[in-house]
Amino acid sequence: MKHMRLRPRSALREFLRSEASGGVLLMAAAAAALIVANSPAALHYFAVLDFRLGPLSVLHWINDALMALFFLLVGLEIKRELIDGHLATWPNRALPMIAAAAGMVVPAAIYLFVARGDAALARGWAIPAATDIAFAIAVLALLAALFVMAGMFALNRCGIKGPHWYFMGFAALWFAVFQSGVHATVAGVLAALFVPVRITKAAPDAEDSTLHQMEHVLHRPVAWLVVPLFGFANAGVTLGGVSAVGTVPMAIAAGLFVGKQVGIFGSVWAAVKLGLAQRPAGASWPQIYGVSILCGIGFTMSLFIGGLAFDDAALGDSVKIGVMTGSIASALCGWLVLRLSAPQMRS
Repeated sequence: MKHMRLRPRSALREFLRSEASGGVLLMAAAAAALIVANSPAALHYFAVLDFRLGPLSVLHWINDALMALFFLLVGLEIKRELIDGHLATWPNRALPMIAAAAGMVVPAAIYLFVARGDAALARGWAIPAATDIAFAIAVLALLAALFVMAGMFALNRCGIKGPHWYFMGFAALWFAVFQSGVHATVAGVLAALFVPVRITKAAPDAEDSTLHQMEHVLHRPVAWLVVPLFGFANAGVTLGGVSAVGTVPMAIAAGLFVGKQVGIFGSVWAAVKLGLAQRPAGASWPQIYGVSILCGIGFTMSLFIGGLAFDDAALGDSVKIGVMTGSIASALCGWLVLRLSAPQMRS
């Protein structure tokens, strides 16, 4: 009797399943944060986040350390897709790259238009780097980071495949980048660049590939712990003291809800009509429009960027209101468009 060959685990499929479950946890964590922040326990909630553990507060350990794992996983996913996935060829990369660029430029332009009356708010469109450490120390730390990256590159070129070596390299790189004053989560994306991946066109989820092994290790902790914990720590805002119609909330909500759908859908439509790219097979224009609206759900990353852009607590709360407003509107309208545009089931 022949043994049936088991299908190798797919890192992408497992990650998406974990992300779906993690998304539920993220929404629950955000809701819990809002409830706690507007309850008698609010003082304890914010006190715990401000409590210092060594060099950082609890909030900064979550945002600067744990979120680096999130960016490491994102970097691994991007590298796998570019080298051994759907984006391995330039024709397949064209449409996502055009949509991604427009999906950033148009929301930023709308934000700047709404906030044009206050120059102090203009920095909200980008991610400023934290540079509160002396310049000499920063230079030395960045030099240490370069040495770590050189070491990881050497491991890759020498054929070293053990995932633990690259996790240790990531930890060392995180520490060096953190000491430099640059936001430490950058270390996650940089470390992912040096993780080896085995190209297998027929079965792109090779279990002996270091990149895929690291994905399997990371995807559940990131989806079920890191991202929900980030949401709980960053979504807490006292609703009584913040208006949803202020300049910052309106600019962010408009950028997410209006800017994303206009930028992404408009660029995709133009690229297809101009012959620069092909429309995704099996997708109708209403379905592409629905997905474009869903791209306005910027909860995790928008809160992350908002925390970097503004140090003022009041502006931070305004950012949270704008992100929640734009994300909820995008989720509801995107779901409705996709629901109405879904093909009818046939018996």
